[in-house]
Amino acid sequence: MAKSETLVNSKKIKLHEGLGLACAVHCLSMPIILAVTPGTLAQLISHPLAESILLIVSGFFLAYTFAKDFRSHRHLVPMLVATLGFSLMILHHVIEHDHEQIWLSLAGASVLLLAFFLNWRSRKHCAACQCTITDPQSAV
Repeated sequence: MAKSETLVNSKKIKLHEGLGLACAVHCLSMPIILAVTPGTLAQLISHPLAESILLIVSGFFLAYTFAKDFRSHRHLVPMLVATLGFSLMILHHVIEHDHEQIWLSLAGASVLLLAFFLNWRSRKHCAACQCTITDPQSAV
């Protein structure tokens, strides 16, 4: 057996041992994490500051995703639908102080889901017909 093969085999053994240890830690810790998480997350998410931070971060991701895809497929409807859905979620955060009434948030999330579906369909269409527009002036 060559020296390089022995080195490769020893690296594989170390990798397998490391993965086995990671698996053992994961399997031992998951029941504890799953038992503690619902209560902790419920308290965290119901805090107004945490809601604001989540809305801001998700707004950046939303704007990035839809702006990037809009540059390729030039369909405005998914972006407008996403804006409507996100506006409903912000409206819920601003108006609703009672967390029992979450209908605005649910409506906003449903509209956002529709926007992501429309965006996916537009991207799929452009991939099929290869209609990607890279120069903004060529769309006019």
